[in-house]
Amino acid sequence: MDRFEWFLEKATEIGIDEITPIICEKSERKKLKIERCENIIISAMKQSLRFHKPIINQPVSFKDFIRNKIDNKKYIASCNEYSKKLLKNEEIYKSSTILIGPEGDFTQIMKLK
Repeated sequence: MDRFEWFLEKATEIGIDEITPIICEKSERKKLKIERCENIIISAMKQSLRFHKPIINQPVSFKDFIRNKIDNKKYIASCNEYSKKLLKNEEIYKSSTILIGPEGDFTQIMKLK
């Protein structure tokens, strides 16, 4: 199973509310079949007995995603070496945005504070 499909399944099982695929410079997959994603989510709901279906948004570029106003706590999972904090040591709020990089990780150009 493809990594993104596995992610959809696991994210649904743990109760994620919304998923927005982000297209980055190093993304292996630039196009996504939303209908297939919906089917994977529904299967995961049935398998895990979840009654909440996460919203799957259309893919968006990293720049466009960051430009949108995000009013909650933000986290970026990355392999880049900069001052990292372990997510398990952070207080995770009910409403949080977590960005998970593509297979090749985010590019070094990205500087966020």
